[in-house]
Amino acid sequence: MREPRFYVYKCVVDDGGAPCIDNNILSLTICKPYIRSTAREGDLIFAFGSNNETPNNRLVYIAEVGRKFSGGKYFELDEFKNRGDCIYERNQSGKLVRRTDAKFHDFPTAWISDLGEDGRYPKANALVASNFRYFGKAGTSSWKSTHPRLKELIEKLGQGHRVNFTQDLRSELLELKKGVWRRFPENKVLGRPMHTPDEHIDPDDGDVMKICNTRCYYIAKKCRL
Repeated sequence: MREPRFYVYKCVVDDGGAPCIDNNILSLTICKPYIRSTAREGDLIFAFGSNNETPNNRLVYIAEVGRKFSGGKYFELDEFKNRGDCIYERNQSGKLVRRTDAKFHDFPTAWISDLGEDGRYPKANALVASNFRYFGKAGTSSWKSTHPRLKELIEKLGQGHRVNFTQDLRSELLELKKGVWRRFPENKVLGRPMHTPDEHIDPDDGDVMKICNTRCYYIAKKCRL
């Protein structure tokens, strides 16, 4: 059985778009193209706030990927049509275009980051999770007192460099998830988004890492907008 991969990133803009938490489901369909393209069912995503907020590096959410949709399929399914991050739709010619009522990404360069440049839409991947805990602006940084290696990692998390990870860090991430689920065994949405939606802001800061089974890996480059 395949071991889950762990993804850790800074969620510097938490405005209900990425992630979206409508209807007790968490989805990641815009921004973070690296996570959306490489994550698979069963992988875990950990998102933390920025260093400059109070509290700094608050825990924003933890999610286990339950389903993945590629090629823009998410934007076609009736199940997701009323979600805030379903900001694209097919026009009469079959092209994905931004919906007129969309709250996010009102600029063409973001569409390329979300979807890709050709008609196959290689970046139009969507991750959907029903097993998650989202804190939003209610998140705290109390996790730092019991997870020293993770604390050091998040506080130093930068962009465009490579990092090696030990099994100790992987264990701390698992412990963090287990502790959160013990404290909140049923409720999934435990707070509201920190920020107000702004269709002209790109939330993708690029600070994302994939933690493999032993050593790894890569912090993806920022979306160039």
